[in-house]
Amino acid sequence: MASLDPAHTLVVLNKSDLGSTLSAGDIPGLKTVRCSLATGQGVDRLKAQVSEAIGAQPGAPPHAAISSRHRQIVKQTLDDLKQAIEMLACGREDLLVPAVTWLRSALEALGTATGRVYTDQLLDSIFSRFCIGK
Repeated sequence: MASLDPAHTLVVLNKSDLGSTLSAGDIPGLKTVRCSLATGQGVDRLKAQVSEAIGAQPGAPPHAAISSRHRQIVKQTLDDLKQAIEMLACGREDLLVPAVTWLRSALEALGTATGRVYTDQLLDSIFSRFCIGK
């Protein structure tokens, strides 16, 4: 235990309901938390210490951890959708085909993130419901 980094170590002294021969004083320089998972004693303090150690803020909404690749895909998808929305908002018929192209690009980007393969046949089926114009 002497080789552990005190800034990144939390020693959990569990089973405090059974009595212990080890105390916080036996582990100098490291944060310790005494608890009993069986009775629940000290569990709130353990949660608080772990939350503090990982930088979680109490009451903050949970967030998903995503890879930088997925973050880039989501960004690309949002950019593509914004382009499509701008074109559709103009209400011009000549912008429908380019808007659908942006929508297709957004779908393909999401497909790469989810691992789904969107074939041309599936996309044609989806977009066949739109009146693109002649």
